[in-house]
Amino acid sequence: MEGEFRPVRTPGFSAKILYDEAWHLRVYPTLAELRQLANRLLREQGLPAIAAWLKSSKQAGWLERSQRIELIFNPVDGSMASHESHGM
Repeated sequence: MEGEFRPVRTPGFSAKILYDEAWHLRVYPTLAELRQLANRLLREQGLPAIAAWLKSSKQAGWLERSQRIELIFNPVDGSMASHESHGM
């Protein structure tokens, strides 16, 4: 799963289009035999991480830069990790 925020983009040298801010949440599929584990990890760890990321948008300057959070499911060791990127 990933969440992404892109701030308002003003036209640049080569672009004449003004882009509004955009929020995206994407959920990717998993194999049926891994779905129960992935679902449990998403509920226990992933959704709280996404909620904290969304709440952090209230911090000063947060909405001025691109933001991203990725939840990475590792079926080999049955874990889920989150990774945040700021100011892309």
